[in-house]
Amino acid sequence: MIIKSKLFISALIAAMCLSGFSAEAAKKSEASEGAKKQTTKQTSKKAGKKTAKDKKAEKNKKIVPTESFYDKIWEKFKVGNKNDRADVIKTLKKIVKDSPDEYMAYYYLGIMHNEEGQSNPALKYFEFALAGFPKSADINIRMAKILDEKNKREEANEHYVRALALDNNNPDALSRVGIMELEKKNYEKAAEYLKKAKELQPDNSATLRALGEVLLEQGNYVDAIKMLNQVLLFDAQDANTHLLLGRAYEKNNNPEKAAEHIELAGKYGKKDAAIVEAIGYDIARNYTKSGKYEEALAAYKKEIKKNDDPALGYYEMGGVYESLEDENNALKAYQKAYELDKKQIQGIFRSAEIYQARNDKANAEKMLKILKGKADYKEQAAEMIDSLKRDEKEKAENDLKERLTSKDTKDADLEAAYIESYSANKKDSSIPEKLYNFYKERGYYDEAIKWYRKYAKVGGITAVEKKNVEEDLKARLEQDNYYLFGDKKEDKPSSSKIPSDDLMNMAFNGDNDRQKELALQILASRKDYKEDRKVVEGLVNFYEERGRVKEASKYINQMKKLGFLSEAEAKNRKARLKE
Repeated sequence: MIIKSKLFISALIAAMCLSGFSAEAAKKSEASEGAKKQTTKQTSKKAGKKTAKDKKAEKNKKIVPTESFYDKIWEKFKVGNKNDRADVIKTLKKIVKDSPDEYMAYYYLGIMHNEEGQSNPALKYFEFALAGFPKSADINIRMAKILDEKNKREEANEHYVRALALDNNNPDALSRVGIMELEKKNYEKAAEYLKKAKELQPDNSATLRALGEVLLEQGNYVDAIKMLNQVLLFDAQDANTHLLLGRAYEKNNNPEKAAEHIELAGKYGKKDAAIVEAIGYDIARNYTKSGKYEEALAAYKKEIKKNDDPALGYYEMGGVYESLEDENNALKAYQKAYELDKKQIQGIFRSAEIYQARNDKANAEKMLKILKGKADYKEQAAEMIDSLKRDEKEKAENDLKERLTSKDTKDADLEAAYIESYSANKKDSSIPEKLYNFYKERGYYDEAIKWYRKYAKVGGITAVEKKNVEEDLKARLEQDNYYLFGDKKEDKPSSSKIPSDDLMNMAFNGDNDRQKELALQILASRKDYKEDRKVVEGLVNFYEERGRVKEASKYINQMKKLGFLSEAEAKNRKARLKE
């Protein structure tokens, strides 16, 4: 809006008076106007061809502008060509040179230089004009807009505030002061200014965008979305508007739309460092919230490459992997986050929890050791370590109980479980008693005697009873040794005097495990049976059935060496031992 030139004379006089100019100067202005009219009349009476002297005199003649003069030169500037515009500016410069108090000329020079893209001289002329028209909101607004373009925001703000003080219905001033209040987080005050600005200028996108942001900050997400979508009608590629819309949709629990607009903000604002920084991992986060985990991972991987805080990206990506039930990659992401930034300790804490749930004691303790060194996690780490120990103990007890009570537990595991249980509680008489019976039933009477003696110490057994049991066990042991070796004492297998047929019968039909095991070993030591498949395989089967892996593996290798099993068959047989 340009100051109306038809009010120029009276406005100028008033402005000059207000600015400290004398009444005499004002009268001189009126006299100048009269002189100009008189000169015009005299000129019109002249006729004939102008001489060079006349032309020079006309050129040097002082111009006293009138209302119609400014109308004409402004029209000439608007519709004329480059030379016309230059001529107009030249004329105005002559006026201010001849009449430094001609503030309207300064005003038009400011406008015209700004139109020509010459902001510095424009500001200079507006400053002169403002001296003559100190109550002009229009000049303050024009100066503010130029200062905005120069990124001199604080100076621009000063002029907007002045303009609003001069004209409380100026939409540009209302809008900018509203934005200033928004930046100060004075949302109610901001809303007051911006709503009034919108009423006066409903198509100002800056006003609408700021009002949308105010509504967002006030928690009115639905109205914020409506307002911001209006802005896109004027500029569909405004990055800031898309970013605000993304935030509004996110707050309104619509992560898919949030991701869509934040992605558009990134697209249209990719050269704007502030936009890029503001977006950060928000696209990935909203994909995560909407359950689009693969898209979220892709977004995180893309952003991590350029983000100033890649550690945060890896930590959040760990959570996405967990949502995909991919714990291995989650652990890698969490630990990468800590590797990049030791402040990302939460990832280590989560890793410890995963390892603990997996019963991976070694890795859990590794993570907890790190946590113990962090003040904020020291107590939690100590509790988790205690919990880990309790869990380990409970697991061991349950595992032991299962091994002791299950019908499927093989002898080797049962024997180990009994001994483990006895080590944990040597005062429990039931364990040595069970071991005594275990060995007695299987014919290993020397071991039975050893465990019976332990049982007698804690089980309240009388000396007489102890003596009777031990004598019975020794007698059984000697009798079996006669069957196996022909002597009451056990000897090395090759010393046995028992016929092979008797041993073969005992190997597969003996009264107890010791008879079967030793009969097979004695036969295997004899030349005629060293390569006998029935004997060698009999030993494999005997040890396999009882869970004695080491011994079974030894004779599987023997079968392979003798050609009874191929490489693959031997491998499969060994694998079966571990099942």
